[in-house]
Amino acid sequence: MTIFHPSLIFIFFLAGPADSKVKFTGPGWYLLEFKEGHRLTLKVLDQGDGSFRCYYQGANFPMSRHEIKLLIRLAELKRDAAAGSLTPLEEEKIREAIEALASLEGGEAEEAFEFLRKEFTRCRKVLHEALAHREAQVRKQVVKLLGEEGNGDDDLQPLLPLLKDSEDRVRLAAVMALRKLGPKALEAFFEYLRFEPVANHRKMAVKTLARWHRPEAVAPLVERLEEESDAGVRKFITGALKTLTKQDLGEDAEAWKGYLEEFERQKEIERLKVSQEKEGKK
Repeated sequence: MTIFHPSLIFIFFLAGPADSKVKFTGPGWYLLEFKEGHRLTLKVLDQGDGSFRCYYQGANFPMSRHEIKLLIRLAELKRDAAAGSLTPLEEEKIREAIEALASLEGGEAEEAFEFLRKEFTRCRKVLHEALAHREAQVRKQVVKLLGEEGNGDDDLQPLLPLLKDSEDRVRLAAVMALRKLGPKALEAFFEYLRFEPVANHRKMAVKTLARWHRPEAVAPLVERLEEESDAGVRKFITGALKTLTKQDLGEDAEAWKGYLEEFERQKEIERLKVSQEKEGKK
């Protein structure tokens, strides 16, 4: 999906006459297609002289009819008859609920979250789209929901980019969500530990690696131990290494490097033994 950039609003507003395929039937959610081919689902609030007043991810702005190739209400779209497909009314409710996640007061956001949880399987595609929402609170809540209700096969890849989100709270939500979805995110977590600026977030990532209990994490954790400047994170790393290896070498990175070298040497010896045994049976 193409994300509408606010800097384009002024250009759209200055443009001219209407296209015959641009039909406004009242306030609601519409599929919009620009003349250059990009598509966007947004809320059209009303129309004026040669333009529409639109809402998208918390922003209201005018948009000229001239730059629009197609504007059609979701309710008028032809739907795939496949089982589980959303009706136009259902999609509108889901999009309204996603926007309500931005609310920080009252129970509106909680009600919206529970509604989306109930409809999770059917609204998964729209939730993935909402991971690019301009409101950090919405991104955080959608990440949380995907972590609680999703699975590694369908939801892990869409969540990975949120580990690099500009907002601290969203990145932490992504760490916690991916923890629940499983160790397919292992490599992404190694990179995350190198660049995450918040020490507490790094602690949660290290804790996740310990919980997944994958031997591939040992070497990257030893490397991180050598580079880590925060004492609290170093304690989490040594705890994770102890869990993963059953060894207790404290915060001595050189000792851990020695352990890794010996471990790799023993693995090579075992590999050679197995190879020789196979040769002997021939």
